[in-house]
Amino acid sequence: MRFSLRTLLVALTAYAVAFGAMAYAIYGPSRARGALPWSATNIHEHYHDFGIIPDFTRLIRANIAEDEFDRYATRLGLRRSYSTDPEPMVGWPRCDEPWWNPPDDLTDARYDYSDGDDYYAIAVYHDGSVYFAATAW
Repeated sequence: MRFSLRTLLVALTAYAVAFGAMAYAIYGPSRARGALPWSATNIHEHYHDFGIIPDFTRLIRANIAEDEFDRYATRLGLRRSYSTDPEPMVGWPRCDEPWWNPPDDLTDARYDYSDGDDYYAIAVYHDGSVYFAATAW
């Protein structure tokens, strides 16, 4: 069986595209970073996983306009409001990055968590920045 040069080039191109798409899915921007408005600036992201188990922590801080926060939280499915529905399981993970200094007050935070879940996500707007954290255990 002989393959033409054209067939070989098509196969190699398809392989390269598939490999590139897989690499982008793994190493490309996270869903939370991708949900930021196009006007976001000073974007910082920290990700830590704990090996082969699915535990992880992702933190993002970015400067956005205050009126963009609600759309950002909605795009991420953060529908519960801490001010009307406080949840003691939800809070800020610890991080030693110098840019990570979320507010202690969670009154204006939006989050996603239900009893029995092994994951939560939270975001809040504070002093010109959105702070986002997602963690799984």
